[in-house]
Amino acid sequence: MSARFDRVNLSLLAPPAALEAWSFEAILDARFEKFLDYWARERANNPNLPQYDVTSLHGNPGAWHQRADAYREGLVRQRVNEAVLATSLAFAIRGDLDVVAANYQTPRAVGESDDSLRLRAQLAWEALSRGGSYGGYEYDARSAAPADIADVAVHGHEVAGVSRGEVRIVVLGAAANGAAATSVLSRVRERVAPRHLRKVNDRVTIVAADIRPYAIDATLVIPRGADGATVRAAQYDRALAYAASRQKIGAPVTFAGVMAALGHDDAHLVLDIEMRAPWAGGTRAPIGGGPFEAPVCASIHLDWRVAA
Repeated sequence: MSARFDRVNLSLLAPPAALEAWSFEAILDARFEKFLDYWARERANNPNLPQYDVTSLHGNPGAWHQRADAYREGLVRQRVNEAVLATSLAFAIRGDLDVVAANYQTPRAVGESDDSLRLRAQLAWEALSRGGSYGGYEYDARSAAPADIADVAVHGHEVAGVSRGEVRIVVLGAAANGAAATSVLSRVRERVAPRHLRKVNDRVTIVAADIRPYAIDATLVIPRGADGATVRAAQYDRALAYAASRQKIGAPVTFAGVMAALGHDDAHLVLDIEMRAPWAGGTRAPIGGGPFEAPVCASIHLDWRVAA
């Protein structure tokens, strides 16, 4: 455990119960039902009023009026839903997220993404302690250059290779190749290492992540009748998403993970996978996964053939 608080995975939270599930059709039906009820009561008081019996006509004048009002009512309901989400760290975006993060004393840096700001705001609690917490160091490191840092790991002597009294901060750059520029490492060092800023007796070391590059190269074997180009495009997107999800410090890329991303788990879509990289033959050791390592996908090449 690297933090004093159990960090909530905000992406797994269900939307708040305050949100209203609504549809244009439901609003229109309710409004029209109320209108017909009103008209029936008015006719009961004034029998000279005509019976409203044109509900099935496309040119029903009442329906056109109610459609316009139902649309406007739907806009109001949706605005209320969006206002509810705007108050939450988990669901707020853009300018609304800036306001929520300000409650955590965490302003957005120039060029910083919503995901980065949201994570730093969560970590702000850790930074309140001056006694030296893993999460506090992570918050300070990420805050040194939020737009240029993709991931941070903080290790003490419980990790092999880190001496007692040392705090080793590993930085993964936000660039596609994962490289952390020297200037970024310097900014992190300036944020956490000076004597008047660091925790007493901590010896802080800032290092770039050990990049473990790899490529995905495979042939998808698809059933007869399937659209090869469509299958390939879909599996390419899945492979790209898997690679992005594993481009973190300490996150291994596994044979099973790549196979699942390429569609091996869906027999109706991909019958077989002929993999050439990153594994060929019998070697299927994970890529990355060490405390200082980060796997980075350099390229993805997929082709396809129809099963014999």
